Amino acid sequence: MDVQDKKSGKRDDGMKGIPVAFVVVAVAILIAVSIVYFSFLDEQLFRERSNHIVEFADKASEIVDGVIAYSWQQVLVCENVIRTEEIASEEEMLTVLTSTSDFINEQNSIVLAIDRSGKYYSSDENIGCFQQTELLAAQAGEKQMFVSEIPLNTESSYFIFLKRLERPIFFGTDSGEITHLVLAVDIEEMREKIAVNGFGDQCYTYLVNKDGRRLYKHTYANHFIEGQNILHAFEGYKIVHGGSYEEFKYALEQGYNTALEFAYTEEDRKGQKWFVASAAVAAQN
Repeated sequence: MDVQDKKSGKRDDGMKGIPVAFVVVAVAILIAVSIVYFSFLDEQLFRERSNHIVEFADKASEIVDGVIAYSWQQVLVCENVIRTEEIASEEEMLTVLTSTSDFINEQNSIVLAIDRSGKYYSSDENIGCFQQTELLAAQAGEKQMFVSEIPLNTESSYFIFLKRLERPIFFGTDSGEITHLVLAVDIEEMREKIAVNGFGDQCYTYLVNKDGRRLYKHTYANHFIEGQNILHAFEGYKIVHGGSYEEFKYALEQGYNTALEFAYTEEDRKGQKWFVASAAVAAQN
């Protein structure tokens, strides 16, 4: 090969090197663009799904709002019924309470009148002692709402609406004095109403206080976020989309609607990703 051929060869080798370098750079750029693009798609998918589940949560919260508002109204009606009667004995108190079944769902709700000593009289004609005396203390709230069993029926859980009366109701000749009224609504009455349909057995509903403490749960599987405090449970999960744990906690405390996606590991170590959405319940009192 002469000198000219060698020069041509060098020139050809140089020309061949340019496309290779260009292709490598192009692939690197393509990979970078793909990562950004798929991250964008992932974020968009999260937003679409989260909007969908927040809408479901919103509807459930509206139903709970309605149940709560209606239940407090029933407490007020029962109070007015009792006040309009002249009650001379415990037997008459039970009779009057039984008559409140005309204003409540008697199959799933029970009315209790509690006196200053903690003794209760119920609309299903029972008399006993109200065990949660701390809820009757003067420093306790005027209206309290929680989920609990009731003394006369420990086989079911009830949504309790407890009101301290502004003026006691006096009855009988032995200075009987009713200080609190309770409406106990069987939690099963609410189960189907607030269940979020559309996700089969892969949807779990929780009703919690602002501090994350669980009032009620509706789950299909055992050991799925079983803790008494939802906020404490989520603190240990990896948030995939939707912000940080602190942002989720703040939104819950402030009553904002929010959604996030988190990584959850089952007992068999199988990893899954779940969406969670929260919607505020307005009618708390």
